[in-house]
Amino acid sequence: MKYHNILMLTHSDMSARNHNALTSPLVTVMMAVYNTAEYLRLAVDSILGQSFSQFELIIINDGSTDNSHDIICTYSDERIVYIRNDVNLGIVKSRNMVIDRMKGKYLAILDSDDVSLQDRLERQFDFMEANPEYGLSGTFFNVINADGTIIDRIRFPQDDADIQAYLHFGNCFCHSSVMVRSELAKKYRYSDDNLLGEDYHFFIDISSETKFANLPFIGCYYRVHKRNVSYQMNGEMYASIKEINRQNLLKLQIPFTEKQLEIHSHFLIFNADYFSDEDNFNQLEDWVKMLIAATKEDPKMDRPVIFKFLLHRWFVICYKKRMIQRVLFTNLLFTYKMKYISVMLAEAYDHSTNKYLKKLGRAAVLSIK
Repeated sequence: MKYHNILMLTHSDMSARNHNALTSPLVTVMMAVYNTAEYLRLAVDSILGQSFSQFELIIINDGSTDNSHDIICTYSDERIVYIRNDVNLGIVKSRNMVIDRMKGKYLAILDSDDVSLQDRLERQFDFMEANPEYGLSGTFFNVINADGTIIDRIRFPQDDADIQAYLHFGNCFCHSSVMVRSELAKKYRYSDDNLLGEDYHFFIDISSETKFANLPFIGCYYRVHKRNVSYQMNGEMYASIKEINRQNLLKLQIPFTEKQLEIHSHFLIFNADYFSDEDNFNQLEDWVKMLIAATKEDPKMDRPVIFKFLLHRWFVICYKKRMIQRVLFTNLLFTYKMKYISVMLAEAYDHSTNKYLKKLGRAAVLSIK
């Protein structure tokens, strides 16, 4: 088979050849592929069609058994570097192989079932160049389904202080929207200790020495479908996230029992079924009260974004379990009064099918200071 002008390497002969693409790319785009042939061409085309052209695109095919290999080999763009693993090595090893080979000043990421908007690389590159104190940036993004229909619009915190606080409770970056300075990517890499939730762990590690931003424009479409890892929370993923939660609570110096860690972990992933047990639900309410009080006492965590984050999860669990009376009859309402009511109204409006009410809800939550 002819491979045109792209470099195709197996795991065993990666150092055998040099590709004839741009010798000094400013950005390396990483795309890990595993059985995503259905979406792969759209993902690759969205990078090759960028308004910013000084990049290399490293595609690593991690032992796919579908026709992903054949699709990749149809491309002749010299900016593509193709690495083909003989067997499936896993996402962490594959991504770290790309980091080892990257030439760019920055590493940009696009997963092979997602789509980058045309000006994403250009706008992120310009921001990173103009703001050297920032080591990593993401963007806003839209969530799409398997058919490409937009099903949600995500606007994570933009400000570094908000992001640093948020990361103690959850990931606030879309992996496919991230651009990071290459020296930080090479220093921290993806952790073998967190084979699931590895991107969240990656961001936490990097946050220790740099500033973060989410840029206020739509940089990518994140696709949700039955085959991607994030679609379902299996036992291995839950265990990985639970361990990250343990470390985050220890950093915040919030005391907890193993049962409370379970409550905390199921709370953060919106697992309403876990709280069907009345005792678990009662413990959840106590835990939310304690978390809000503890974060209010910590200057770095006493931020509106954290208050909204915790109450959002509380309300979603209540709504899913049809425990609306618990929303109204709680000490949280009497303690935080109008701030609590504002978030409660925002959640109620957001669950409405009326677009005007949804707009009112967003305005209410944005008004909290």
